[in-house]
Amino acid sequence: MRSKIGKLLGITACLALILSNYTGQLRAIRLLENDVHIQLDESYTVPFSNSGLFTADSSGKSMAVSFSRDESLARFTGSAPEDNHVTIRLLGMVPVKRINVHVRDNVSLVPGGLSVGVTLHTRGALVVGVSSVTLSNGEEVSPAAVAGVKAGDLIEKINGVEIKNAAHLAQICNESKEEVVLTAARGNEQISMTMRPAFDPADGQYRMGMWVRDSTAGVGTLSFYDPVSNRYSALGHAITDVDTRTDLTVRDGQIVQSTIVDIVQGAQGDPGELRGTFGAASLPLGTIEMNCQYGIYGRMYQPYRNPLYPDGILMAYPEEAKVGPAQLLTTLSEDGVQAYDCRIIKVTPQSSPAQKGMVVEITDAALLKATGGIVQGMSGSPVIQNKKLIGVITHVFINDPTKGYCMYAQWMKEQIP
Repeated sequence: MRSKIGKLLGITACLALILSNYTGQLRAIRLLENDVHIQLDESYTVPFSNSGLFTADSSGKSMAVSFSRDESLARFTGSAPEDNHVTIRLLGMVPVKRINVHVRDNVSLVPGGLSVGVTLHTRGALVVGVSSVTLSNGEEVSPAAVAGVKAGDLIEKINGVEIKNAAHLAQICNESKEEVVLTAARGNEQISMTMRPAFDPADGQYRMGMWVRDSTAGVGTLSFYDPVSNRYSALGHAITDVDTRTDLTVRDGQIVQSTIVDIVQGAQGDPGELRGTFGAASLPLGTIEMNCQYGIYGRMYQPYRNPLYPDGILMAYPEEAKVGPAQLLTTLSEDGVQAYDCRIIKVTPQSSPAQKGMVVEITDAALLKATGGIVQGMSGSPVIQNKKLIGVITHVFINDPTKGYCMYAQWMKEQIP
């Protein structure tokens, strides 16, 4: 028993001696970054001299760890695009530091900046308001209000029949005449409502007493094109209904090339606007298949080539964003996509998809003179920093149009199926 206690005391004394001799080294190791981000096949070197007392091991096979006694404690090389961690140990046993190593794949994208016209047809029919029907006796009734229909409801079915558009909804309503069952989406909830259409003597039609919308159109900016999947992303935010602020569902849609015909300058309290035009003769660019908080997505009919970056550039990850100069790509005239100077003035660390990752300030004199800063229609404009696609413009500051929010490009890229 005394022998065991003696050995334990001896080991403790040795450890205490070692710790006292290498307190500075331990402190330096513990001050190393907790999270390290490296590209695939890239190495990260722990900037600390190795005395032989410290070792390092990784948590998986996707991280190679090598040692160099003369230059560093260890070098970590990402051999697969998987997250890992490396543990630094004293005497091969006592863990003194864990470093989470995030291995990033190299992603090449073609930045956008092109002005696009957007036409989107919703799935079903979106209720934007309820109304009244005047009966033959002069009484006013609202079948929709009585049934519990609310603005923002998406009518998907009547009596089990899927609704194609607003005209189809009116047709089924008029043909049914009797009590009908509506199936609708209200937020994330599916609901059913029973309604009896009212006969309108003014035109001999049966009506539900609600205003609906099934399509929208507008102008935005192409954010980037992924040549591997042949998919694109644009806008940097969802298309919402102007009346209900509801994100529109997608039945089908298309982006086409748009021509900027006028610019309304932004001012304090007024975000301004790029006014574009497009029509049946406009060059079709791609489909619209998804509308979400990160923008619209679809397939391009033909590969897109940016005139400034025809071969594409690497996508930057959020941790690469730095306060400092950058460039914004957008279209203001028939000159097409142009690069304008801006500055990233705030960087918010994010480890999962979210908006408003950065704040960008326009510094380019020509852009400030033309638009006053960031205006409606520029949403989706890509931002380049250090020759990498770092983010996409999403919203302007209403009280200061020279500034706007920028979302990290990674979060938009991750939405591509």
